[in-house]
Amino acid sequence: MNADDNSAKTPAANPTAPVSSTNPRPADMRFSAPTGGKPERRTLSILIRTLAWMLASTILIAACDRAEEPREAERDLSIAVVSPGSIDTNPELQEVTDGTEEATGQFANVNRTVYELPLDREMWPERLAELSEEAYDLVVVVGSKLAEVADSVSARFVDTRFLVIDGHWEGNDAIHSILVNRREQAFLAGYFAGLLSSYRADDAGTVHVGIVGGRETPVFNQVFLPAARIGARTVEEDAAVPAAFVGDLEDHEHAEVTAGALFDDGASVVLTYAGAADTGVHGAADTFNGKVISFYRSAYDDAVGTVVGVVHARLQEITAERVNRFIEGKLAFGTNETVGVADNAVAFDFEHRSFTDHVPEAVRAEIQSMFRRLSDGEITLEMPTTLPE
Repeated sequence: MNADDNSAKTPAANPTAPVSSTNPRPADMRFSAPTGGKPERRTLSILIRTLAWMLASTILIAACDRAEEPREAERDLSIAVVSPGSIDTNPELQEVTDGTEEATGQFANVNRTVYELPLDREMWPERLAELSEEAYDLVVVVGSKLAEVADSVSARFVDTRFLVIDGHWEGNDAIHSILVNRREQAFLAGYFAGLLSSYRADDAGTVHVGIVGGRETPVFNQVFLPAARIGARTVEEDAAVPAAFVGDLEDHEHAEVTAGALFDDGASVVLTYAGAADTGVHGAADTFNGKVISFYRSAYDDAVGTVVGVVHARLQEITAERVNRFIEGKLAFGTNETVGVADNAVAFDFEHRSFTDHVPEAVRAEIQSMFRRLSDGEITLEMPTTLPE
């Protein structure tokens, strides 16, 4: 399962006028001396230090104001973000939207518009063609399925470029694609779940990890699930790793029932990747005293102490960086790239208190060691670029 399963800033106020530090002291300025002593210079020293502090503060504030002022791109640009479904139900789609806004918000003459496509994929070519007719300079799409649609309409709109986030496409000079290595992401999550389940296991010592997905798709079944199972079975060869699906990314109740069945059947840890329905999985974990590992960066704060691990694709940062390259005229089209842990595109938040306070030290050390091995290239999991339909 990947992301396709599913305004410009106000200019800052004018800087405060600089304060002169070279005004001469008036000729009639005098300091009275206390009786029987030398002139008192302490008051003057304090005054000078105060004025110097005020001047430095004013310059610093003015510099910050100038840094926040939107820049001007070399030309006026219009950028559209096209989401394959509702952004509200999929935190990863929200990250792509936020990343685009982060990049475009730095420029006063770059406009951003967001569109949500219907779930019916047969309607996507027509909708994407309509957007291209509106003369957008760049259309940001999510996933390989939308990359295919972009390829089909690009020949009709020679002035429009397409940026594919978390998808792969080649052979089209109008498309730049960047694919996240979801195998590494799922492997890490599965390995961590196996470690934690092993630690929490009873005397039988069986590693039992559940997986809750959103919609059952070929990508989820053929890329994500196998890698997560490899991770868990790296800890224990005979680990049980059953999976179940919610279907509706907003059905919290069904997600709670689905996860509850996995916990009731013996899972001590559940991986969840079910969009907004993840909160139902959190509820089931609380009921059964289980733990959850998520793929959405916001999940720690959603359920502190229940969600004890987050392995996420850094889609916001990836999108912001690529859109910024396009605005500056530095994004190479007709190219594609696959990124993973070694590229800082897949991350594990080891600093959050939900991880540090609720995961045993030995388990924390093991998952951090595995993360380093992936980052250093000691372990590799190749991500297929030709994804199943």
